[in-house]
This record gives sequence, C-alpha cells and structure tokens, in this order.
Amino acid sequence: MTSFIVRGARQIVTLAPWQLWLARQSPDFAASIRGADAVTIDGRWLNACLKLAGRNYPLVTGRSVVQWHFNGGREQRIAVLGSSQEALEKLQAAKPDWLCIGGKFGAVIDEGQLANILASIQRHSSSLVFIALGSPKQELWGRRIADLAEVTVIGVGGSIETVVGLRKPPSGKFQSLGLEWLQRTLQDPKRFVPRIAQALSVMPSLLVEAIAMRIRLNNDAIK
Repeated sequence: MTSFIVRGARQIVTLAPWQLWLARQSPDFAASIRGADAVTIDGRWLNACLKLAGRNYPLVTGRSVVQWHFNGGREQRIAVLGSSQEALEKLQAAKPDWLCIGGKFGAVIDEGQLANILASIQRHSSSLVFIALGSPKQELWGRRIADLAEVTVIGVGGSIETVVGLRKPPSGKFQSLGLEWLQRTLQDPKRFVPRIAQALSVMPSLLVEAIAMRIRLNNDAIK
C-alpha cells in the first residue's frame, strides 16, 4: 500500500472478477479501470488466472488495506466516503480523527455535493480517502476526488462494515481454502449470489486468455 503512495498513485482500484464482468457490460466502467493509476488484485480466481498467464501479483483486498490502517498501520489523515450510517457511526467512535462522510451518492456526480466533499477533505487535510460506494460509483467518484483534491483514493466496497464489526470477516478456515466468497455469500445471499453468477460467467474467457498468454510467453522464451 505504501509503495503505491510513494509512486504517486492517485486512484487505486481493487479489481475482482465481478468488476471484470461489469467492465464487459459498461465501456465507461472499463475506461475507469484503464484510467486508474494503480490496480490491485482482489480475488483468488482472478489471481489464479494471472498466475496461469505467467503474471504473479500479490492479493491486496480493500478490506485488508482498511484493516491495516484501522489497526494503526501508518500515520495518515484518512477520510471515508460512503458506507452505511451505522458503520460510519461505529467507525467515528473508534477513529475520531478520521473524517466520515455519509449520505447518498448518485451514479451521476452532483457537482454541488462534490464541492462540499472536496471542501471537507481540504479542511481535514486528508491524504488518503477510502471510497466505500461499491462499483461502479466508487470508481466514478474516486477519479474526480483524486484529481481535484490531489489525494490518494482507494475503492473499498463494503469493507468498512466488516472492519467495524457489523459483518463477520472471513474465518481462517475459509481463507485457507480460498472460500472467502462463499462465506460472504452465506451472510448476504441476496446481494452476492447474482454477483457470483456474473463473475463465473467471465471465467471461461479469462482462462482461455490466460492460457493463450502463457503459450505466447513460452514461445517467446524459446526464441
């Protein structure tokens, strides 16, 4: 995480298979991913495809980044945009020095609302902003905030609820088996069952692309 900030990344996108499905449905969202300053891999399935293609990247989930800072990982002025009101209240009680900005955020940015958010970030002197709106909203709002406030922003989805204890984190057993997605689905099937189905729908083409990349990589090594 620190290395991204050192390299000057403004917008960091945490990419999971469901976001890849969304990118195939929405050219605008795909463009927002391509326009990010840094992308981390948040999903074992996607990570496995990359390894098959000969690309090794560490898993860096939005939850792990929030948890690290919540536990005092680095001295920084932090703001959080989005998440539920209950989660923000618990977060504010635990981290009174963090700036918590709640409310409703549309798929189209309200320029007046954005101006108020930017003013709050400036008064707080935030250097890192967690955007907890879910995709594609968090990428849309994150890009504008990163550029106009000149801060580092990271899309973290529903991580705040987990970090403050409103949602159970993946157990060690589920994590060791690579089944974090299953635990989340059992906790909130209405939300996650459709997402799992959508993510699975892109996996065959990802596997084909990964195998093709590995073949090209092996052929180049032979030459």
